[in-house]
Amino acid sequence: MICNSGGALGADYMWATECAKRGIETHALSFGGHTIKGPGEPHLLEKLGDMMLGILKDYTKQAAKRLHRPYPTNRWFVNNLLLRNSWQAYKSESVYAVGILDKTFTHIQGGTAWAVEVSKLLGHPCYFFEQNYK
Repeated sequence: MICNSGGALGADYMWATECAKRGIETHALSFGGHTIKGPGEPHLLEKLGDMMLGILKDYTKQAAKRLHRPYPTNRWFVNNLLLRNSWQAYKSESVYAVGILDKTFTHIQGGTAWAVEVSKLLGHPCYFFEQNYK
């Protein structure tokens, strides 16, 4: 079992910490110009090049339509964050996510939504914990 992460402070770091306690490796996915944040190092840092990031553009576009969000954006860094999230989904067999649903309870807020939506497109099981309503 491997935990695929974006390597950010907060939930990514919490997942990595809990996985380490259980002997589960964490792979932090990143790209040029992006840095992993938080104390300690993941078991593996995987830098995705432009070619690798580009492979999942179609899935990211499909997710954008489902989420009613723009992709591509006019910001290179944001586009690569979204593609990185798609890679997290692609490399996973299932997704366990924690976040907040919008007011209609139909869409996950923030970046977590992208990995969950791409996972659904790929047919991977998704498990979501709504942190405001438990």
